[in-house]
Amino acid sequence: MKTTLRIPVARIAILVVLVGSGCASPPPLVPSASADKSAPYTITPALDAPFAYGVASGDMTGDSAVLWTRTASRTAVIPELSFTPSFDRAQALPTVTSTEDSDFTVKVLATGLRPGTRYFYRFTSGRDVSPIGSFRTAYAPGEHAVVRMAFTGDADWRWRPFPILASLAQENVDFFLFLGDLIYEFMDYENKTVVEDLRGYRFKYRENREPRPGSASAMVPMRDLYGAFGQYSVFDNHETGMSKVDRNAPRYTEGGAPFAGTFVNKSEGFRARIQA
Repeated sequence: MKTTLRIPVARIAILVVLVGSGCASPPPLVPSASADKSAPYTITPALDAPFAYGVASGDMTGDSAVLWTRTASRTAVIPELSFTPSFDRAQALPTVTSTEDSDFTVKVLATGLRPGTRYFYRFTSGRDVSPIGSFRTAYAPGEHAVVRMAFTGDADWRWRPFPILASLAQENVDFFLFLGDLIYEFMDYENKTVVEDLRGYRFKYRENREPRPGSASAMVPMRDLYGAFGQYSVFDNHETGMSKVDRNAPRYTEGGAPFAGTFVNKSEGFRARIQA
């Protein structure tokens, strides 16, 4: 599949390329020698601290961006925008409510923004305040500008916490491009078990924003990276992984293929993977 990224600037002067998340990581999570490597591990409940999964932004245009966060339960959330991290002249956006239907996540489209401008954003809910995120809107068409970008892909949970991303989050980058496999659907060390439903896929997206089990530092570079820059993401095969329980399930990586009188991308399994 060929993907074309169109950036509305006259010239891209600098391209920063980073290697895959697994490189320069600690050894992968491996069970003890006596453990059954094919035994699936448990889907754990979501973290219950306020805004525990941080913030994220993406799909920036010259005048808009999508803002994201997750709350611990159903609650009203106020997104705020500012030109400075001090938020001394913050602009409050309309209140949104997180619900169980969306796994208590909220997505807000911020519009009316200035091209090529760095914005800071956060969410508030009562006395709780989220971490601060930032993004830069796309430059105006025809504008000459130095554009710095970084990219990687393949966030295999066995290589958490992806410490190379901690360094990336400190760089002066205009945007981050995630080239697919934001999650890996496997639930054991031999890739014999996979998540099968919406609940499982939602867990997988949370997992990479949580500390590595037993980590002394409790660092979560993936969560910090999402907050540091605006992001453009594309899917690869693991976001739409195949079922290993239902042998009659379609190959969800083939969305345009016929299935049961319709197409794969009309099936319940495909919709669950995209909805997660």
